Amino acid sequence: MTLLKRIWTGENEVPEVKTAYQYVIDLRERVEETYELAKNELAKVQARNQRYYNCRARERKLNIGDGVLLLLPTERNKLTLAWRGPYKVVGVVGELDYMIEMGNGKVKRTYITVSH
Repeated sequence: MTLLKRIWTGENEVPEVKTAYQYVIDLRERVEETYELAKNELAKVQARNQRYYNCRARERKLNIGDGVLLLLPTERNKLTLAWRGPYKVVGVVGELDYMIEMGNGKVKRTYITVSH
């Protein structure tokens, strides 16, 4: 704080201190400019990727009685996933939430992404 006070008030102006302070201010400005540039470029890339994805993506709805495959953990390893089914859709909870009847009569509520 003492150093900043001396620089702002002009007391004991030492050229090395002033240049070091100016270097920190310049560095901060360059970092802020670089951050803004990276942020803008990221927004452009995200918009381009979204347009590319939306060209081929289609909204699909499941109806009661449709058969679905679920990606579930295997019996041997919980970290390994495998497609299981077909299971029957027995209810629609929300736009992407469905009630699925599992093979043993249990009903499971699940979020389903419909792939093409």
